[in-house]
Amino acid sequence: MTEVRAVLRQAGTQWVLAVADTVVEAAGWHDGQALTVTDAVDDPALEQVAAQATAAVRAATAAVDLALVGTEPTRSTVTSSPDPGMNEELAGRAKDQLALVLSFFARVETKLSVVLAVDLAMISIAFAKVLPVSDVSPSVIGAIALFAVMQVASLILLYRGSFPHLTDGERSLIYFRTVAQLDEADYRTRFSQRNLGAHTDDIIDQAWINAKILTVKFDRLKRAYFWMGLSVAPWLVALAVLALSVSR
Repeated sequence: MTEVRAVLRQAGTQWVLAVADTVVEAAGWHDGQALTVTDAVDDPALEQVAAQATAAVRAATAAVDLALVGTEPTRSTVTSSPDPGMNEELAGRAKDQLALVLSFFARVETKLSVVLAVDLAMISIAFAKVLPVSDVSPSVIGAIALFAVMQVASLILLYRGSFPHLTDGERSLIYFRTVAQLDEADYRTRFSQRNLGAHTDDIIDQAWINAKILTVKFDRLKRAYFWMGLSVAPWLVALAVLALSVSR
């Protein structure tokens, strides 16, 4: 604004001098004497013109000051009123992220079910071939015992992978356990009075928590698959020995 006022004052001064030069050039002489620009400004008629020009310049400067003050944004206004469009965009991105994380749960649950089915099938086949203890050699008993230990480890990991520990979100209005702890009216009131920023933060927190749970499920699935793979060797040995025993 200071630069604008300086430019306007300079322009006004130049305009006054230009008016004086024009009058001098038009008159040429005043009272029989040659006039300079300074003498012209001292003339009463030209002084009136200069005064009017100065007043006009001051009025224009004041108008520009008011316009700049009225349009200049304050820091508090900028910081206290975020763009609603940005909040809505962030909320949409948070929902997409949560949906993406949740989409992986179906994959891990399917794989857990497959490993569980294989484990149960192997156990069923192994114990369907079991003979009376008196007819089974110690090597077969050892192989079956080793197979059983590995299968138990795999089943425990499958169970823990299917039901991991869920983090309790005390302030979440999305986490189902927190929602179930509220009565219907309280939940409706809290949800309706919640602003978009708090709801977006809750969605982001849920995306992070579910990502942690998903990581635990995949890790336990991997370990369950590992123990199932190890149990194949003693399982095959036990079946082979039992088959030979039956054929005899």
